Order: sequence, then structure tokens, then C-alpha cells
Amino acid sequence: MRILGLVIGKQRPLGKAVFVTLEDEFGYIPPSLWTDVYDRHQTKLNAVIVVASGRISKRTGTINIRVSSIMPIDNTLNLPVKEWR
Repeated sequence: MRILGLVIGKQRPLGKAVFVTLEDEFGYIPPSLWTDVYDRHQTKLNAVIVVASGRISKRTGTINIRVSSIMPIDNTLNLPVKEWR
């Protein structure tokens, strides 16, 4: 599965997974990355928009997207930028 979205948040709690929040035109997407995958792709998550590839994981009633690779989308010259205040 591939997902595309704006990177709007990253959380790295003391655990084995890193949680990223992406936003697309339909809402929020909460993919998760194992720490080794995050360490390999950490700089790519500094891009405004990324494409994340991975698998859907269903466990105990929840559905997650386990990311295996990330590709930044660099051609964002004409996109509006959200100002943080």
C-alpha cells in the first residue's frame, strides 16, 4: 500500500515504534514506523509531502499502516504552506 500526504507530526515515544501523522484531502493518516525504518528515513520526513509504502496491519481491532519506505516529494513550489503560530 502507498499513501501520500503532508507531514504534520512525528512522535517517538520510548518504544519500538515511531508514529507519524500525515494529512491528505480526506483527513489524517496515522502510519507507524519501526525505529530502524525511522532511523533510515528520518531526514526524508523533513519534506513537506511524502509517499510512504508499507503494509496494513490488523491487530486487536485496530488497523495500522506499517511503513517500510518513504520517498519525499520535492516539487512543492506552488503549494500553500500552513503557518504555525
